Amino acid sequence: MKMEKFENIIVSIILTLLLIANIFTYGIFSYVDEFVGVFSLLILVVILLKSKLKRSIAQLLSILMFLLFIGFLSNMLSGIPIPFLYILFDALILSQPFLIFFAVSQLANKATYFYIKKKYNKIAKLFIFIAFIFFILNTFNVVRLTTNYRWGIPEFRFIFGFPASFGFFIFTLLGIITDYEDCIYKQTFVLITMVLMLSTLKFQALFQLFLFLGLLFFWHVRGEMTFNIKKLQIPVLISGLVVWPAITNYFFTTDFSPRRVLLTDSLQLMRDHFPLGAGFSTFGSPIAARIYSPIYAKLSYYNLHGLWPEGDFLNDNFVASIIGQYGIIGMVTFTSLALLVLKRIIVYQKKSRSLVFSLSAYISLLAAMVGSSFFTGPPGALAMAVIAINNVTENLND
Repeated sequence: MKMEKFENIIVSIILTLLLIANIFTYGIFSYVDEFVGVFSLLILVVILLKSKLKRSIAQLLSILMFLLFIGFLSNMLSGIPIPFLYILFDALILSQPFLIFFAVSQLANKATYFYIKKKYNKIAKLFIFIAFIFFILNTFNVVRLTTNYRWGIPEFRFIFGFPASFGFFIFTLLGIITDYEDCIYKQTFVLITMVLMLSTLKFQALFQLFLFLGLLFFWHVRGEMTFNIKKLQIPVLISGLVVWPAITNYFFTTDFSPRRVLLTDSLQLMRDHFPLGAGFSTFGSPIAARIYSPIYAKLSYYNLHGLWPEGDFLNDNFVASIIGQYGIIGMVTFTSLALLVLKRIIVYQKKSRSLVFSLSAYISLLAAMVGSSFFTGPPGALAMAVIAINNVTENLND
């Protein structure tokens, strides 16, 4: 078997497992994305031992390793009793989206891009078509696939637990179904996907959609455009206006806000453990929620709505987790890593319209960190894999 074909199969396995992890989220399936994270790590280790790791990936991986070191050191110096197995598991969760992005970026090439497009295009479109049918049925109350109403309109979630999860998933499929050599606005399934994102009525999905349309508009107005971080500020800020009501509700309302409590207390932890943090599995992370961190008990979270044991908001602010667990050094390291990944995305897709999808997906994941843990969950893992697949399309449209 040729190496190129073998690499395509490996990327296909990763993508399939992550699609499963997003659709099925209970029981053993809830660990599939972590399994893919470990699998990605093993791929990188094997390639490193063969001295074939790409230089750019090696640089990004070294920064991630430094971030993990900061986390472990924070655990050692904070003195908060956390079993080592939980520390390792939390470290894996933090690394997962980056490891998957690195592994797929290492393996994928232009042939992989076309292989994935051909293999998954019809399946993705079938899923979108079925979802659209159920959206219509849900609108007319034939079926009930909603949890809440906004402005008197049902928030469509399809078979997902939350509408925002469905919105992120359906948007990620755009990276598979979109033909960038054709007019995007004339592609029926792209338009249907946009309608389905609107149907969630969730600000995270609306930010993602408006950012995508804004970047697409900039591309069409200015022709073939080379993006950079400065040029991204305007469409990001405009899209941010769409989600400003949600940000206000999260952090600036006079009512009790679990996310604001987490952010405020994370800043205090950063001060208490300066320049490090409290360490893995201590604050704001999925594992901290699962074991109900000693910090939560100390802060009497069990008396606060949504922050008691098994509360819905214990790991609903990933930014608070970064600040509280890794401190100022960890926060700066994470930000540097995130920006370097963004730079890589721009450089490797600077002449392809697929850059519009990749930027929208990645920036939206980062933005969602203030109100969710999507970045380190199945939505983030899948998005990072699809972004990496699209991230090899330099000069695709030339």
